[in-house]
Amino acid sequence: MLLKKMFKNKYGEIRGGWPLLVGVVLPFLGATMPIGNSDYAGIVRRMFMIAGIFLLFWLFYKRPFRHLGLYRKHWERQLALGALFGAVSVLLLIALLCITGTIRLTDFNLAGFADATFWSGLFLFLFIAFFEELLCRGYMMTVLKTTRSKWVIVLVPAVIFSLLHISDGNATLLTLVNVALIALLFTYMFIKTGKLWLCIGFHFAWNFLESRIIQDYNSVSQTPLVHATFTGPNWMTGGAFGLEGSIICTLVILLGFVFVRFCIKPFGKEEKFWSIDSDMPLTRNTSSTHFLQNPK
Repeated sequence: MLLKKMFKNKYGEIRGGWPLLVGVVLPFLGATMPIGNSDYAGIVRRMFMIAGIFLLFWLFYKRPFRHLGLYRKHWERQLALGALFGAVSVLLLIALLCITGTIRLTDFNLAGFADATFWSGLFLFLFIAFFEELLCRGYMMTVLKTTRSKWVIVLVPAVIFSLLHISDGNATLLTLVNVALIALLFTYMFIKTGKLWLCIGFHFAWNFLESRIIQDYNSVSQTPLVHATFTGPNWMTGGAFGLEGSIICTLVILLGFVFVRFCIKPFGKEEKFWSIDSDMPLTRNTSSTHFLQNPK
């Protein structure tokens, strides 16, 4: 009886912590794949991890994958809007850093378009964004619905997302705050639209522009399109971690919340998209009409 309570709650559902724990292992399993460190290897790793999430969701819940937030209606519009939103956010961040004298753009290298890593990076960062949003928003937030606590559903995946992104030694307290804010911004997009596509588009554009278009401290591109020099304290430049360590980044993220609040249309009540208040990730023996009861 005690063992049963460890794995299932009083509604007969698998406790969300177990599927979440197994899901968190996927990034570490992918990192150990002995296939090298090229962009193409990175794509293969993410394909493996994406397949792992789908397999876990099917094994635990036997539910359609669209219940992870992968609803197809207008997916391309939200993906494009998210990419535009992310690109504008990065460009606004760069513009503010230029205005404050923190960054100076020194060279424009249009030959970078001919670099194979530019195009392979395009696909790599798309797969990275898809995997991380599928894991930290779609999968984790869905399996945690069994806790019936909105605070848990929102905050736990955001904390895990932050920890996965600050594992190197260059992270600062401000970096931790900014990455957590970005995670909450993605969460807000997901809850507001009921789909993952806006989050994926923003995540992709932010990473791609920062890493392959503009050369910052942690740029992985050898031939970025724009070279830049940084001057000033780490809390302004972002330091060795990258732009996410800048106080200006904090401002841009907060403006992102304002944009989502007033400019992103929520899904209609008549449309059955992902909702924090319903669509429980049910076990096979639980009624499909069982909704979230008394969320905290």
